[in-house]
Amino acid sequence: QALRSLARSPWYAVTAIAMLGAGLGLTMYMFGAINSFLLRPLPFAHADRLAHVELADLATGQDSIEVPTHDYLELARAQRSFESFAAFSVGTLNLSGDDRPERFEGGFVTDAVFETLGETPLAGREFEPADYVPGAPPVVVISHALWQSRYAGDPGIVGRTIRANGKPATIVGVMRAGFEFPFRQDVWTTASLDVANVQRKEATTLEVIGRLAPGVGLAQAREELDAIYKAVSEADPEASLDRIRTVVKSLNAEYIGRNTASVLTAMMIAVLLVLVIACANVANLMIARTVERTRELAIHGALGAARMRLVLRLVLEGALIALVGGGIGFVCAMIGGEATMRVLTENENGLPYWLSYAIDARIVLFSIAIALVGALSATIVPALRAGRIAAHAAMREGGHGATGAGFGRASRVLVTGQLALCAVLLVVAGLTVRSILAMQTIDPGAETEGVLTARLALFEESHPTDADVVAFFERLEHELAASPGVERAAVTTSVPLSFAGGTYYHPDGKPPSDDERYPFGLFVAAAPSYFEMFEVPLLLGRAFDSRDRADAPPVVLVSERFVEDAFEGRSPVGRRIDLDPNGKERRWAEIVGVVGQVVQTEPDDASAPVIYAPFAQRPQRFASIAVRARSGDPHALADTLRAAVTKLDRDLPVYFVRTADEWVASQTIPDRLMAKLFAIFAAFGLLLAATGIYAMLAFAVAQRTREIGVRRALGALDAGIVRMVMGQGMRQLAVGLAIGLVLGFGLAQVLRNVLFGVETFDPLTFGAVGVVLALAMLIATFAPTRRALRVEPMQALRNNLRRSAMEQTMVLWNDLNYGVRLWIARPAFVASAIAALAIGLSAIRREIGVRLALGCATTEPYPTEIRP
Repeated sequence: QALRSLARSPWYAVTAIAMLGAGLGLTMYMFGAINSFLLRPLPFAHADRLAHVELADLATGQDSIEVPTHDYLELARAQRSFESFAAFSVGTLNLSGDDRPERFEGGFVTDAVFETLGETPLAGREFEPADYVPGAPPVVVISHALWQSRYAGDPGIVGRTIRANGKPATIVGVMRAGFEFPFRQDVWTTASLDVANVQRKEATTLEVIGRLAPGVGLAQAREELDAIYKAVSEADPEASLDRIRTVVKSLNAEYIGRNTASVLTAMMIAVLLVLVIACANVANLMIARTVERTRELAIHGALGAARMRLVLRLVLEGALIALVGGGIGFVCAMIGGEATMRVLTENENGLPYWLSYAIDARIVLFSIAIALVGALSATIVPALRAGRIAAHAAMREGGHGATGAGFGRASRVLVTGQLALCAVLLVVAGLTVRSILAMQTIDPGAETEGVLTARLALFEESHPTDADVVAFFERLEHELAASPGVERAAVTTSVPLSFAGGTYYHPDGKPPSDDERYPFGLFVAAAPSYFEMFEVPLLLGRAFDSRDRADAPPVVLVSERFVEDAFEGRSPVGRRIDLDPNGKERRWAEIVGVVGQVVQTEPDDASAPVIYAPFAQRPQRFASIAVRARSGDPHALADTLRAAVTKLDRDLPVYFVRTADEWVASQTIPDRLMAKLFAIFAAFGLLLAATGIYAMLAFAVAQRTREIGVRRALGALDAGIVRMVMGQGMRQLAVGLAIGLVLGFGLAQVLRNVLFGVETFDPLTFGAVGVVLALAMLIATFAPTRRALRVEPMQALRNNLRRSAMEQTMVLWNDLNYGVRLWIARPAFVASAIAALAIGLSAIRREIGVRLALGCATTEPYPTEIRP
């Protein structure tokens, strides 16, 4: 019966399926994201015992500091809380020797990393303690994907010699398919643990992981590591470890951003609001359809159909709609999840390899549960109300009065709720979109149009000294500057809008900080041509030039914000700053000039103070080269850039070949994705809310057609009819908007840490939400208002009478035929016939009264359609 009923109303079925499918699909998509990023356990054995260890500096307030190699060795030697303890770092590994040089994501690991994670190689062996002895031959372990792509799955790959970062290295193992710890690494090699001749502050840092011993918790492990640090500090007071504390947390917590949980929570709330709006719309559709079928349902009840049977029939209709809509939504959720992962992984942004959007039992069970809840939410109230309708009341009313009015009140409440929830969605979407616009419109302080950048990493074997590094980049800069199509070239450790290192500093002449909390600034080493390349204005003093060689006194340039923070806006030219205030020795540098403020990193750090040093004085093996095209697309210079690098070093790969705009895009991928998703949620919510408004008003106009006809016959003006129809919608808009803006402000607080350049209470956004909802209301009310204005008084009465008598009689006749076949000789037939006659007489009496009130002659013939 439910299937046949839906088949007889295809437009109703399609509309309800589309509405409920949209809400269910978005909800499944978000639960899939939360399940993938927050709930799914790590793909390691006993993952609940895996922990990540880092440091917190009580003096500076930093709470996420990697562990220096010296400290890691001390902790590994003394700790007892972990049954295995390991460390690693990530970086670039360039492979060559048997093919063109190619850059891969690499991992530099200690011998216990794979053991800690519970992983063993698919072929060959893992690293052994002998591989870490100074002077041991370099060895590497490669991923299964690299084995297949670069070496075509060669079964004899173990033992093969290649070149890794310019050194001969032996492949000793191949990991299983899918293992790419931690950030989709392709190759792993041994971390350097030889610190015999390296000072503690100058040693490399490592990320430390461990597997807790059975029965040991995170707090207990942290207490032990703190005690070890205290003992080391007492033994070596010059190490300045007394202010260091350890931070021990689960491995999964380390790789989920601090704001990820709050953002996903806000998104889940948003899609649940969309689902509620969708369910409210479907409920409104069912209300309208139930009112149309009230007489049919009442006659079924009069013929003996049990109330629960009628309720079950309507509920099953909703369940069928939810089943189809949920299936469509599930497919759309999976497609959306795959698209999201492509966006998140298309730029190398440090996403842990195990984070992926995949179907599992949780998503399937949640999808089934949410579809059933959605179906019941949308259908149970209309179904129960329809089941309570008494047959004699429906027939006596002739299709008007309390029955329609009761459903109308429920419909208005649902629409008001829809408007409130839609306002919440629009507020959050507006704030996130405004945040992205603020990021994109920020002034970078540099001319980046027409500039192509690339990243290089020099090998220590081919460029062993700082002088060799400087000489290589100077030759490369001159080679590129002389190439066709290149206007300028410059070398730097950080191009604008990409990333930058940092340093603590202390201006000369200022008293040292009592708590040693020195200010922090971004640090960039750049060639003199850098500032001409990016047209960074010189505000005071001089720029870098040929005088600033490696053997010259150290000099720096500083940004405008640095001057404000360090010197209260006074000229710093000629002053000195210490670039290592926490070190044993002062590293003074003279400020020779002030340049304009440049956004060196992501937009969040647009106002960070920046310190520039000559590249010749602070060379780095990892550096960027930038070229400005004379005209046309800067990407056309990519081959020129690679050719120049190959000419100087054939084993050196070029990577991160991007324009400045592409750097900005890669920096803001998560923010833009968040804004797009909230915009999609809000668009669906607005569409569904507008549809609900339209359906509610169309339903109200249809129910009040006779009333509108009487009003017009009594002389009501068009303006009065418009106020009657639109006034109801505007009252609901006012109530819904007031509730929604308050709730929207509350939800915006969850996102306050991820918004950029906009406050959680943004008058422009909140005002725009009111305007958008008002426009949606006007558009949605246009058609019902126009229909109300076209109602003719006598035609409304005739249509009403036709519906009251002729149509009721036909419905009764059909149901009688149905009843005769199934329930012959039931006494209910007699009651039904009497009730049908009462309907016709009652309708005729009401129309006669109305006609007399309007001055019609009593002898005017009745419509011919009801003479029988």
